[in-house]
Amino acid sequence: ILLGGVLGAVLAGSLYAWRKRLPYWPLADSIAPALAFGLFLGRIGCFLNGCCYGKTCNLPWGVKFPPESAATYIMGHQALHPTQLYSSGYALLIFALLIWLEQSKPHDGLLSGVFLMLYGVARFSVDFFRYYESQMFLFGRLDLNQLISIMLFCAGGLILYVRNRAQQ
Repeated sequence: ILLGGVLGAVLAGSLYAWRKRLPYWPLADSIAPALAFGLFLGRIGCFLNGCCYGKTCNLPWGVKFPPESAATYIMGHQALHPTQLYSSGYALLIFALLIWLEQSKPHDGLLSGVFLMLYGVARFSVDFFRYYESQMFLFGRLDLNQLISIMLFCAGGLILYVRNRAQQ
């Protein structure tokens, strides 16, 4: 769900900038840290709700959710990877890095590109531990969200490349 929120924010921000004739990259860069912080909070909410849970986990930090949660309904009362907390931690790190980069931002588009690349990597990696129904997998072990994450990473890299060349 939150991956769709990121894509929706990019689309809505693009349309808003275009309709209001605002410079796109400064707007996108100002929104990127807020998106990262929103993802941090959103995944905490997922953890508290018991959704977006992981696969079975035998590690000491495996989590057993309450009986009324979606995780327990689907997976039974067994320890699961707290993928919501993995994602939340990644988002907080991305937020902190974006705030740090903002202090010495060399060109417009840097924060947007870095956000897309890092969120793509974070989501791609966490999804290996996340539980999905079998129909979500498209190419062996890769799920649809991981393919979208690869596209986010590539889009972020393209933004960094193009914006860096535009500044030279």
